[in-house]
Amino acid sequence: MSAENEHLFILKISKPRKPQGITESVKDWKQFVGVLRSSPNLNGDPLLIQQEMRNEWD
Repeated sequence: MSAENEHLFILKISKPRKPQGITESVKDWKQFVGVLRSSPNLNGDPLLIQQEMRNEWD
């Protein structure tokens, strides 16, 4: 391959900015673990729940 067929791309990557308004407690994902465990909407066979949710689209 000759130099005539080569392309040069320059990509500038900036530092990610911290989203404003998000506190450290919100970023802690562990606070959400188990939240839906006692939900009455999720009791029962997981496969049947999934099928019912899909059937809503039909």
